[in-house]
Amino acid sequence: GLLLCTLAAATSGVSAATLPLIAQIDDVFTVLEVQVDITAKTAAVARELALAEGQIQAFRRLMMRLVPRRDHASVPPLGAESVAELVRNFEVDREKTSSVRYIATLKVRFSPSRVRTLLRGAGVPFAETASKPVLVLPVLRKAGVLLLWDDINVWRRAWAVLPQSDGLVPMIMPAADLADINDIGPEQAARGDEDRLRVIAARYGAADVLLALAKQGADPDRNAPTLQITVSRFGAVGPDRTLVRSFTGNAGETIERLMARAAIDLNTGVEENWKSDNLLKFDERRRLTAIAQIGGLADWIELRRRLRRIAFIQSSDLMSLSRTEATILLSYLGDEEQLILALAQRDLTLSREPLSWVLRLGSAPNQARNPQPGKVE
Repeated sequence: GLLLCTLAAATSGVSAATLPLIAQIDDVFTVLEVQVDITAKTAAVARELALAEGQIQAFRRLMMRLVPRRDHASVPPLGAESVAELVRNFEVDREKTSSVRYIATLKVRFSPSRVRTLLRGAGVPFAETASKPVLVLPVLRKAGVLLLWDDINVWRRAWAVLPQSDGLVPMIMPAADLADINDIGPEQAARGDEDRLRVIAARYGAADVLLALAKQGADPDRNAPTLQITVSRFGAVGPDRTLVRSFTGNAGETIERLMARAAIDLNTGVEENWKSDNLLKFDERRRLTAIAQIGGLADWIELRRRLRRIAFIQSSDLMSLSRTEATILLSYLGDEEQLILALAQRDLTLSREPLSWVLRLGSAPNQARNPQPGKVE
């Protein structure tokens, strides 16, 4: 499906506790792990204030998730009462109280329709298609040697300490255990070895692999470290892209600090590019007729379920149905590329064939290809 589920975590050997926040839910309008800590005259008052504050925090995080950074200033400022009207429900996962203090962790679910109405009414662009999980492989070239799983790979540590992903692109850091070492080595990762990338991605339940190859250097004139970084995203959907970036530290800055800044910058860039590529274009409405290949009624029911959960699709009308095929008229927002990408996040493959568009249950083969220059998704 769209997000990594508990079953995928179990089969890939990944603990659900280590998964990115967005990968642990199947609804981009749900915000997890909202921390509140309020002191007031009484515990009851503290709880009331904390719940209101938690919903405001959750709304801010939701806007960070859905709205491109360049448009954050356009989001209407809302008070506690207005935010509460957008909330469908919430849960208190953990709480502690004293006579005057309330501490809790909340899960807040927003109403998709109310949030969409708010953003559309304010003219704020937004995306709500979550990417399948992306596995990050940080490779460091130092003194002519490639490092990946080694403890001395400070570039991997810079990525490993990033906060859990709360955006639309769940990023997974491999554990650097024996299984990882057996799956792929630094030289294989650096050259984009198709077979090895596919193996380690499948074990973590990831659709794509983000290869971040960093070369460490120094600027003697400024007494500062430098980084030359090539980032490539390998996957099954859309053109693979490579981005080359250079970072120079401040005078006296450590290489560890520079790498930390670079990892944050690149991680943010991946997230922002994904949002830009998946903005809902309400002024661009199109139709497409596709032949859905099914194996029976169960497949048809599952297909309809997945289609209903794709934001780009406004409606899916059944034109004809047989035991092996269903002809569907899709009304959708945006262009064909966006539709294909959104379908793929729900494990649906749409392809143009000689006589018609064909829709299939299941992902396209997760096959890495040689990336082309451009931006990282």
